[in-house]
Amino acid sequence: MTTHTDVLVVEDQPDVRGSVADILRAEGYDVEEACDGIEALDILSRHQVGTVLLDLRMPRCDGIAVVEALADPPPIVIVSAHGLADEELKKIGSKVVGVLRKPVPPRQLLERVGSLLRGEGAC
Repeated sequence: MTTHTDVLVVEDQPDVRGSVADILRAEGYDVEEACDGIEALDILSRHQVGTVLLDLRMPRCDGIAVVEALADPPPIVIVSAHGLADEELKKIGSKVVGVLRKPVPPRQLLERVGSLLRGEGAC
C-alpha cells in the first residue's frame, strides 16, 4: 500500500535537511527526509508525494540523476546554492517546476510549497 507524503526533502547536509523539514512540519505538512538520491528514489517508490525539494550536489546519487530516473515525477523544486548549468537544464527538462537558491528564507519556502500543493503550478 502506498502512503501519502506532502513533501520529500532531499538534502545531504543533515542540519539543512532538518531545518527545512522542521519549518514545513511546523506548518502542518507531512514530511519525509532523504539524505541522497538513492534514498529519495526508494521513498518515491513507496510513497505518493505531493512535491519534492531536491538538492543538486549530493554523494552517491545527485539531484540530476534523481530527476532523470523518474518517468512521471511529482512537482520537483531544485534547492541549491549552485546555479544550473545549461547541460543540467537540458537533462531535467520540464520535470522541474522551479529553482530556489540556498539559503531559502522560510517564508519563500512555505509560499512555494503551499502553491505547489494547491496545484498552482511552476514557481
